Amino acid sequence: GVVFGLEGQMQWRTPVDPSQSSDGVVQDFPGGIRWHRWSKGAVTKAREAGHPVLVDFTAKWCLTCIANKKTSIDIESVRAVLAENDFKVFRADYTHRSDKITKELHSLGRAGVPLVLVFPRDKKSEPQMLPELLTPDIVLNALSKAAG
Repeated sequence: GVVFGLEGQMQWRTPVDPSQSSDGVVQDFPGGIRWHRWSKGAVTKAREAGHPVLVDFTAKWCLTCIANKKTSIDIESVRAVLAENDFKVFRADYTHRSDKITKELHSLGRAGVPLVLVFPRDKKSEPQMLPELLTPDIVLNALSKAAG
């Protein structure tokens, strides 16, 4: 029993993600979006500071998530709009099925990933929930609207 208890506490079997820095920032490739680790508190803090926010609920095993990222999210035109409008971007990594992310997905009426939310600069406004399958135009239109 003690060995299993220690194993659970030390999480020595959990692989380390080399793309994640100690400050919680993840960048999939040089020049790509610098994603911050998602938490409700971090999103609230960014919104209170007046930033528009993009949140990508994703997982490494989700083929639709991977396609969305490569074709419609982490692309030059989207990166430019994010930078020009001082967006804060967060990744909610559901690869290991986090309970916090599960709870948040359920609160948003979703059973799983993918889910992309775009929060407007106006902190009183609700986020725009993007469709599961994205195109660059869908993402760019949502970002433009949120940057207002």
